[in-house]
Amino acid sequence: MVERIVQSGQGNPLALLEIVHDLTPEQRRAQAPLDESMPPSAEWAYLRRIEALPDTTRLALLLAALTRGGERETVVRACTVLGLEASALDRAERRGLISQDARRVTFCHELARVAVSYSALSGARRRGHGALARAVDGEDRLWHQAHAATGPDDAVAEGLDRLGARARRQGAYAAAAHALE
Repeated sequence: MVERIVQSGQGNPLALLEIVHDLTPEQRRAQAPLDESMPPSAEWAYLRRIEALPDTTRLALLLAALTRGGERETVVRACTVLGLEASALDRAERRGLISQDARRVTFCHELARVAVSYSALSGARRRGHGALARAVDGEDRLWHQAHAATGPDDAVAEGLDRLGARARRQGAYAAAAHALE
C-alpha cells in the first residue's frame, strides 16, 4: 500500500502529503483498499479537492486566488458583489486548501492557489476579476478590470498605458512591459 502511494506521487514529498490527506481513516490504517485513481501529483490532489466543493465555495475560493496578497476584506467585499456569503470559504478551509483569519486568506501551497485559478473556466475568472474590480481601487482595480474585459476598453487601455509609462520612468522595465502588454 505504501509503495502504491509513493509510486502514485512519484516520490514527490508534497504530492505524498497531499495524496495521503485525501485518504479515509480506514485507508490510512490499511483497512480499506486504495482508490484506483489516486492523483499523480500534488496539483491533481488539489484539483480533486476543489472539484468536490460546492459551486459557491469554488467561486469564493477563486476570488481568494485572484486577490493579490490574500486580503480577507477584499475577498469578503468581492463575495458580496457576487451575492456570496464569506462563510462559503469555510468548506475550503475544512478541506485543508486554505487557512483564514481576520486579515488574510492563505492557501496551503501556491500550487493550490494556481490549481483553483486555472481550473476555473475563463468566464468564471472574468466574473471573479469583475467582482474584485468593484471591491478594490487604485492600480488593483485597473488590473482586475483588464482581466475582466471581454473586448477593447479604452479607459482600461489608457490606465495601463499610464502605469507602463510611470514604471518605465522609474526604471521598472519588466513592470512597464507587463502593463503595456
